[in-house]
Amino acid sequence: MDRGRPGIYLLASYPKSGNTWVRALLEAWYQNGAVDINRMIHTTAIMRAQLFEDTLDVSPGDLTEAEIFRARPAMLRSLHAESAKADWHKCHDAFLPVPGGTEALIPPESLAGVILIVRDPRDVAPSLAAHSGLGLDDAIARMADAEAILGAKRRQAQVPQLVSSWSRFYESWLAAPVLRMEVVRYEDLLADPRAHLRRILALAGLDGGEERLARAVEAAGFTRLRRQEAEHGFREALPAASAPFFRQGRAGAWKNTLSPAQVARLTADHGPAMARFGYAV
Repeated sequence: MDRGRPGIYLLASYPKSGNTWVRALLEAWYQNGAVDINRMIHTTAIMRAQLFEDTLDVSPGDLTEAEIFRARPAMLRSLHAESAKADWHKCHDAFLPVPGGTEALIPPESLAGVILIVRDPRDVAPSLAAHSGLGLDDAIARMADAEAILGAKRRQAQVPQLVSSWSRFYESWLAAPVLRMEVVRYEDLLADPRAHLRRILALAGLDGGEERLARAVEAAGFTRLRRQEAEHGFREALPAASAPFFRQGRAGAWKNTLSPAQVARLTADHGPAMARFGYAV
């Protein structure tokens, strides 16, 4: 019942858009109502340096950034070939060619499905600023950088990721020729987590019944996750963070955080893409 349709399923999102919460919901579902935020074993991050090394038998610390990017399509193909169940992976890469090349960084034939998680960029900006230790204006500038790469330093826990800008990230995925894709807005997930967790699971052919869904949603409630972080820390939080990783967990907080000029800049940078997802501009 828990194996689902075999293949690689990406939880694709721009950073600070609810990806970790979706992972917690999935973990709670697999664990039948329990989740440890520091041991989410059913949703591996696709950018983990250890996964890269285990899959390709080469340490990314011994490669240049360009060599890592060129090797990553082979990594996805290998993971796809070895998959015997529904394998979930967090992903912050845009669906773009390898930097400096023409091959797709994420070969579409290596994917069984994609959950595209999107959040209003006006709420992403304050969350990204707090997570990264940036000022709000710097976070907004980063969100507009079409060439943005995360994890660019060598010998880190993550390999480089081609995030691009908020708009380009989502536009690239909406145009991706993948077999199955579900778009999940963070705001809709907040409003009805059980319904959207059901959709996410269905993409991979998984269905454990309504009681199991309810247990998962209760176990991965934002208050519980925030309490875990307060008591035990969260190993994915950055040292530079100025606030807890599980910070607020609500929609529309930007109205009390951003200045009119900052709102105008985000709308100018991302208005067309925002409109595609139903965000008023």
